[in-house]
Amino acid sequence: MQAPLDPLEERVLGRIPWEIAAAAALLGLGAFLLFDVPTGLFVLAGGLVSAASFVGMKKSLTLVLLKEKRKAVRSGMLLFGLRILLILLVFSIIILISPRRLLAFVAGFSTVVPVFLIEAVRAIFRTKPWNN
Repeated sequence: MQAPLDPLEERVLGRIPWEIAAAAALLGLGAFLLFDVPTGLFVLAGGLVSAASFVGMKKSLTLVLLKEKRKAVRSGMLLFGLRILLILLVFSIIILISPRRLLAFVAGFSTVVPVFLIEAVRAIFRTKPWNN
């Protein structure tokens, strides 16, 4: 059985989806001002899908890690395979609906990367060796 996360880790993991959504909203507003409303909405939608995907992945990973090793590997592979298929389905639908807006959706979906980088830097500065 997995050891429970400490409160700091729980706060960070709970904060990440909100930060992804906020970053996507800011990018969506910028895209709206620079381009048009649909582009801004696709950026926002990409970020919201990314935030929802993060929440789902966190919950499914927690469930997988609570199982015994052999069952965890099988169910983990199944869950993450389904997650990849779902993401491919969403991207395929975007391509069918509005292929010109795919890059806007990808920009919103990718907001998870800078959010993780910012959280990593924050965690580095919170560690003991950095605090004198």
